[in-house]
Amino acid sequence: MTSINTNNTDRAVSEFQKLPIEEQLVALGTLFKEVSGSVPSSALSTSSSNEISTLISELKSQRQDEQLQTLGDFLTNKVDHFDGVALDPHPSKALLELLPGSTQPPLARYEALDANSRIAFWYQLGQEFSSSIPTNAQVSPKATELLSSVRSLSAEEKAAFLGQLV
Repeated sequence: MTSINTNNTDRAVSEFQKLPIEEQLVALGTLFKEVSGSVPSSALSTSSSNEISTLISELKSQRQDEQLQTLGDFLTNKVDHFDGVALDPHPSKALLELLPGSTQPPLARYEALDANSRIAFWYQLGQEFSSSIPTNAQVSPKATELLSSVRSLSAEEKAAFLGQLV
């Protein structure tokens, strides 16, 4: 069994989380795009496949700025930790969230996914949006350095890194 150097992955996660959210999304998209050919789709089968497909379909129906906000919320686990309910900022969507029988907001459904399902979500998202992930996006030198260091990790360390992020 291969051992994982947790110092490398912990350091990479810490550096990743210091990046602005836009750069986090580009870096994460780039990494999932790079590993997409090396992971068999059967390895990503989860009991949450329907929920993952639903979340991705909802993302596809959003405007680009809404997609970035939603994905940023997923990465930062941005949820209001008080006794109230965090509603969508758009009044018509917020109203639908208040109606009996309506579905939970995407963030709540994402947070309900287990770790393997979250990895499967980001992997499938990377496949769905691979053509729209900028390959030459302007990112800071810190983000470029982080991507280089993550690329040098072993496959197990990359998996641990991605698992900690999502």
